[in-house]
Amino acid sequence: MDRIRLLNDDPALQALFARLRRKYESLGRVGGTVDLRSLRPEERTAAASLLGLSEEELTRRRLSLETVERQLQSTVFEGFSLPELLEAYYGEAVLSTKEKAAQEAEAETALFASLRHRHEGISWYLDWIQDHAKDARWVRTLALSEKDVFAGWVEKLEAAYGYLKQPHDWIRLPLFAEKVTGNPHAFDRGVVGGRLLVHLLAVHRLLEKEEAFPRSGEAETALLAEWKVLRDDLWSFVTVQNVVGWKDGMKHPVWQAAVESGTVLNVPLREVVMLTEAAPARGNIVWIVENAAVASTLMDAVPEAPVLCTHGQLRTSGWVLLELLAASGSVLYYSGDLDPEGLQIAEKIASRFPENTVLWRMGADVYRRFVSTEELPAGRLAGLDSLAHPLLLETAAAMKEQKHVAYQEAWADRLEADMKEAGGRNHV
Repeated sequence: MDRIRLLNDDPALQALFARLRRKYESLGRVGGTVDLRSLRPEERTAAASLLGLSEEELTRRRLSLETVERQLQSTVFEGFSLPELLEAYYGEAVLSTKEKAAQEAEAETALFASLRHRHEGISWYLDWIQDHAKDARWVRTLALSEKDVFAGWVEKLEAAYGYLKQPHDWIRLPLFAEKVTGNPHAFDRGVVGGRLLVHLLAVHRLLEKEEAFPRSGEAETALLAEWKVLRDDLWSFVTVQNVVGWKDGMKHPVWQAAVESGTVLNVPLREVVMLTEAAPARGNIVWIVENAAVASTLMDAVPEAPVLCTHGQLRTSGWVLLELLAASGSVLYYSGDLDPEGLQIAEKIASRFPENTVLWRMGADVYRRFVSTEELPAGRLAGLDSLAHPLLLETAAAMKEQKHVAYQEAWADRLEADMKEAGGRNHV
């Protein structure tokens, strides 16, 4: 209509209509008020002219939508309700927030029903996305805003999951991506496909084991490794002394040579995954520490001892090697800094290998004796709330009381003595 075109051609009216639309959408009816006092002079003049009000009347107080609709009946827009005028102005349906939400919910239900029908192999994942709005918000946003793009990714995810659940050898992520999608970069970290693959595998683990979503790149790498998919297999490494690896029943020559020559190895994930077995070269104890300086000191002091250094939080290479050591019946003595992060590492190892792990000088008595002057902020102390191991809970209680760190270097001489005695079972 010519009348509506005149409105559209006047940019000074955009501010008025935007305010009217927001208020109508929020209430879902002609009600409430809008504040027009912040309109620019030309916008006030245009609004006053349209509604047949003086600029003073327009800005003296908040203007009700009922007044706007009533004033329209004295203009060339007689016969228009406010909702009808808004729809004519914007050229689309103007829906309330409630109506929009209902439409979006209906569209989402239809979309996911269609996807489940076409991709039964991952229907469990699609069900989970619909049922868990908070943890799947970004996935749902993608699904509703780019339906065709999301449908294409669902097809690729079904192919990826179908491959992974079948027996297969270790495979690097780009080769895996090329095999199932035709694009070696489809599942790269940071791209949509990579995020979706990690999300799918994280949901699967959550349903199977009730484990939390990965919150770091290393945690994502570890998750992929659970499915024998390698990412960052050179950067992820673990440091070992006097540990022997086997491949298909034969001692690995490099690992054996390192033991015989007293050489310490930094072993990347790509080499660890080639092993089929691993065990300490002597006895059945592996002494595990997180701190590189402490590990190196202990290696010098007790060169015949099997030692493993995690370098802080375990990388995927460390977890894979610990799996092999635990499978061989090794006893895993773990000792770390007595701070929230060190206790969390200890908790993870103990919960994953409960029959093999001994927490080595991680008790509250050690903490109280060697507590430092470095304070712990509240944010780090909050990490203690996730602990469940009885010994670690006692240490955590002392830590919450004193709010300081105890560093492993302070009792490194006692770790050395434990190793030399080779009776470390009692030193917990």
